[in-house]
Amino acid sequence: MNTVRISFMRTISASRLLGAAVLTLLCALVPAVVRAQTVSGRVADATGKAVTGAQVAVAGTGIRATADAEGRYRLTVSAPGAIALRVTAIGYTPQSKALTVAAGQSATVDFTLTANPVGLDAIIVTATGQLQKAREIPNDVTQVAAGDVEKAPVTNFADLLNARAAGVTVLPSSGTTGGGARVRIRGSNSVSLSNEPVFFIDGIRVNSGATGNASNTVGVGGQNPSRINDIQVEDLEAIEAVKGPSAGTLYGTAAANGIVQVRTKRGRPGPTQWTAYVEGGTLYDHTTWPDNFFGLDTTKTGSARFGCTLQDAALNLCRQNGGVVTLNPLRDDSPFRMGSRQQYGVSLSGGSEATTFFLAGHFENELGVFLNNYLNRVSLVGNVHNQVRQGLAVGVNTRFTNSDLRLPDNDNNALGYLGSGLLGNATGRNGWGFLQPNDVRKINTDQTINRFTGSLDADATPFSWLTARAVIGLDFTNRYDQRTLAPNQVPFNQSTLDGSRAADPVQVFDFTSNFSASARRQLTSTISSSTTFGLQWFRERSVFVFASGQKLAAGTSSLAGVVIPSVNEDQVESRTLGTFVEEQLGYRDRLFVTGALRRDKNSSFGKNFGFITYPKVGGSWVVSEEPFFPQPAWLNSLRLRVAYGQSGIQPGTTDALQFYNPVVAIVAGNDVPAFVIGNLGNADLKPERTTETEAGFDADLANDRLHLDVTFYSKSSRDALISRPLAPSFGVTTAQFYNLGKVSNKGVEITLSGQLARGATVWDFALSAFGNRNRLIDLGKDFLGHDIPQIIFTPQRHVEGFPLGGYWGQKYTFNDANGDGIITSGEVTLAPTFSYLGTPFPTQGASLNTGLSWKDRLRLQITLDYRAGMSLYNLTAEFRCRQGNCPELVDPRVPLADQARAVAAVFKGDPIGYIQDADFLKVREVSLTYYAPAASA
Repeated sequence: MNTVRISFMRTISASRLLGAAVLTLLCALVPAVVRAQTVSGRVADATGKAVTGAQVAVAGTGIRATADAEGRYRLTVSAPGAIALRVTAIGYTPQSKALTVAAGQSATVDFTLTANPVGLDAIIVTATGQLQKAREIPNDVTQVAAGDVEKAPVTNFADLLNARAAGVTVLPSSGTTGGGARVRIRGSNSVSLSNEPVFFIDGIRVNSGATGNASNTVGVGGQNPSRINDIQVEDLEAIEAVKGPSAGTLYGTAAANGIVQVRTKRGRPGPTQWTAYVEGGTLYDHTTWPDNFFGLDTTKTGSARFGCTLQDAALNLCRQNGGVVTLNPLRDDSPFRMGSRQQYGVSLSGGSEATTFFLAGHFENELGVFLNNYLNRVSLVGNVHNQVRQGLAVGVNTRFTNSDLRLPDNDNNALGYLGSGLLGNATGRNGWGFLQPNDVRKINTDQTINRFTGSLDADATPFSWLTARAVIGLDFTNRYDQRTLAPNQVPFNQSTLDGSRAADPVQVFDFTSNFSASARRQLTSTISSSTTFGLQWFRERSVFVFASGQKLAAGTSSLAGVVIPSVNEDQVESRTLGTFVEEQLGYRDRLFVTGALRRDKNSSFGKNFGFITYPKVGGSWVVSEEPFFPQPAWLNSLRLRVAYGQSGIQPGTTDALQFYNPVVAIVAGNDVPAFVIGNLGNADLKPERTTETEAGFDADLANDRLHLDVTFYSKSSRDALISRPLAPSFGVTTAQFYNLGKVSNKGVEITLSGQLARGATVWDFALSAFGNRNRLIDLGKDFLGHDIPQIIFTPQRHVEGFPLGGYWGQKYTFNDANGDGIITSGEVTLAPTFSYLGTPFPTQGASLNTGLSWKDRLRLQITLDYRAGMSLYNLTAEFRCRQGNCPELVDPRVPLADQARAVAAVFKGDPIGYIQDADFLKVREVSLTYYAPAASA
């Protein structure tokens, strides 16, 4: 994809009509403040550029102010005397200054901050919503630069997350417009449950469905949308990846796979600032599609002339006296078009010291490379925050998304362009197999989304030593999946000619209620204490209605026009109640010890299982600040850290329940309602528990030009849900879930970032690398005490001692015994046992993000992405051979090894030759950005 983005920003007087209307309405809620002593000033960075949004606070009080667009702040001090001001800003080292304020007088204090986005004094938002310095946190938290959206070709949230955090792997479902992605953090933990992380936006949990019915109820062959791409990247302030249980204990059950925290933009005090952008780009297919091969036998007629394979020729069933014919409809009768992308957006922000606002609107239109593939999306955002009074602030965050997506049939799908093109026919239809492009274009599969995400938060400082935060919110997704095949339009088989209709409304509700309070005290002159208590409640409810019908009446696209209707309904609900307490002791602001406990109760637990407790303990030591530590010139700071913690994954909603499924029975020749056992349930079922130990160090080097972050982790999951087989004599379902399994992940993550050049020309970079070792340790025992056999879904298996979902097959040997240059079935011998072939997930990887800026006007940025240690099943190539049109089975010029690979797969049922190395090095992004002078906006 090629994109061009133009944006401009203008600051106008807040007296403009819209700014005035917003401020007048909101400021009416703010009580008058009696003037007293005032302190004002400006917060800037080392270049003099304003640090907008910096927080300036009077230490030990709830008095604070926010720097406006020009970096200026103003606050009122209730009593004269000596005070200490402390300024904090995300991405900068905090700074403090002491001063004495005379009665009724004003004072001016300016601050110059040092940029330090990843150093020890960088500001991190914790699980409780509190701001905390990185030096105090015993585990690794990776921050993703949301600002990259303005200087890189980022079109969705998955793009922004990809190749920017060590240990975070993004797996796109396809290159189709509207396609989604799966996310893995530090490997896979579960055999039976989801391995996706949990996503939070502004403190509330949100729907992130990327697979199965959570993504789309109408299958199109493997392409799945992902709800994380509903997030508008232009409205994001920061993204933080909390990578494992050692960091995610306070998030409780469901946090074992990691947490991704997203914070959206807020307004800053000052004049109303308008920002607008226009983005345009093109999409094109640059794949070299393979030819379809056919052996020509001129002694035969009709389609049989083109069906002479090497195997048949060796058996004298045909003769390739006409040679080999090749056709390539994907190239010669291309179904592809030049796609296009356009996006427009505008935002305005500003406000007073008391009330700030951020409003934004976006429109996106993307036309994919297929005619029946497009995405239209409108996103609206409104965030308002009000300092009600000293020590109390409230905020409202709202987002609305409407999108219309049309997906083409493709991938593992005979009704798709690629299926018909790669499995072509040598006779008729211009070389296409099952359908021609005009037929495929008449299949309409659509998804409509109306999504609202809203939250209300309140921050209170009733005492100088006590802060409290409350957040309540709802993420509601109203989805409509539909598909129409008009009668007599799609000539694949009689069913498609009859026509059909599917219309599936889906509603997903995610409720969040979160309260926490933190007490910070200086116990002695050298020891500090921070105690946090919290209460959380989550509720997720999904309602699916599956309505479809066959034999659609001509001229209608309604279910009312079908002859054979079918309807089903599914409701899924999960509730979690959790409490936590955390205590952190600090010594001289360089040694911190943290301990925490989290207790959860979830509605998916078995009725005999009560609460589950997750512990956490960790330590952080800035050893370079100790008097005994040597002070080499090349080392500015060194922090050692270690953390231990637990978290979990709740069972599926109905896994623990015994329930019955409704069916239709025939009694005396009549249809009557009846029930059969749907699940035996397990009253003792509990969540999968994941334990992680993490250790590492952070170092600032070369006069703070470089930052090095190294982390080692060991993560083990026990009580993993395993489907235990039942004896046939039970006469019911064949399996029952029990907590039996164990899974292990061990790895290392390294990140080196910094600036290699400063001044008029700035060269910055971030280099990250990771390694992961995933193993299934135990599958448990069956009811007779025997080992549960490996779980097989050919060619993948869950096998003890090997990675989850590894590829397995029988190795083979071959020998052209008669020397005729053709490998036949009898000349390929399979090994008697199955061997491990590889894992579908990368075991190691690295990424490089680097940029060169000149005078804050021109910037060149490049992103490289490397993944290794993984394999993929090339089902496309194997399936082409099974259809008899791949070169390995037709062309005698193909090497014998390639012939043997196809023979083993097609005639021996062993796809080992198509389990292929999937390592790659990609130039993922290249962008050139010019920043025009502010006066030109």
